[in-house]
Amino acid sequence: MDISVCSACDAFIIVYSVQDIHSFNYAKHKLHTLRHNLETDRVCILVANKVDLVRKRRVTTDDGRAVAQKYTCKYIETSAGLNLKVDDLLVGIVRQIKLKLKNDLESKTLPRAQKSESEQQKEQKGFFKRLFRKKQKKTSCSNMTQL
Repeated sequence: MDISVCSACDAFIIVYSVQDIHSFNYAKHKLHTLRHNLETDRVCILVANKVDLVRKRRVTTDDGRAVAQKYTCKYIETSAGLNLKVDDLLVGIVRQIKLKLKNDLESKTLPRAQKSESEQQKEQKGFFKRLFRKKQKKTSCSNMTQL
């Protein structure tokens, strides 16, 4: 699917095979496109699949986590063949979408005049950080219970 036409998506799930470095590079390219070319702040989850094939593994966990942190998305390792952490992935997708929607709703509910000065300053800092692409505080890329 061409991600450039998906304006109604709530989340993007980018899956690669741990035994195929080309699929990992393609996943990195798609994340770069999402974050930098399309400038979307939608939920993204990077999924490393086929972790059951340990002897054929070419992409390490550290490599996957590093890419997830670079593009501010969540990271999980699964095995569709063995149904390993597939349920965690599905629950995590829903949880991340709910957290993102709640966060967006909270930022829009209070009119600017009712927001405290510190809240206004935080909003302004967040805007400028996104505008100039500065690193925001790091969160765990594996924790699906937080944004």
